[in-house]
Amino acid sequence: MHRSGIRAKTFLAAALSLSLGVGLGACGSSEEAKDDDKSKADTKDEAKDEAKDEAKDEAKDVPKDETGGGGASVDLKDLVVTDQAPFKAVYDPDAKVWRWENDDYMTSIVVRALSEKVENMDDLKKEAPMMMALGSAIDKVVKEGKGDNGWWSIVESGGSPTFVYIMKLGGLTFTCSASLKSDMGKAHTEDATKKACESIKTK
Repeated sequence: MHRSGIRAKTFLAAALSLSLGVGLGACGSSEEAKDDDKSKADTKDEAKDEAKDEAKDEAKDVPKDETGGGGASVDLKDLVVTDQAPFKAVYDPDAKVWRWENDDYMTSIVVRALSEKVENMDDLKKEAPMMMALGSAIDKVVKEGKGDNGWWSIVESGGSPTFVYIMKLGGLTFTCSASLKSDMGKAHTEDATKKACESIKTK
């Protein structure tokens, strides 16, 4: 009986130890799962914050053709830019540019301040890589023309045509431009873009 009692106690102790081990293991796994979920949630939040910060930085990053000398951005809010069907005129106070937007179009017609001297095509070719309206060297000049407040052209960079209007109005020099090619949605046309650009006035 003495040996049976010892064996019974030993068995009970082993069973209790195993039960505690399983319980602790399950608890540990639960805590680890919670920590893992929290880590994933934190990672997602960090990714969202980084994306927001990048978007803000891009909006504040004013390229060379949007500066008014000395790195100070020229504000175009005093231009009179009205809706031109089917586009809605929107002013962006961060980038300090005007846009004509339409949800059916992937890109906008954009009005940007121009600090560089661009009087002719030679000047445009020289400044094109630094200009937000183009961003790369001009490969081909498709068409040129003159308007009441400046001159315009259709140029190609990397096979993509862009309408660029160099305008002077109310003491401001600016570009009015749009891509004439779109892989998704509708593409802007020369006539509609020119009409929108020439509708710009000053107060």
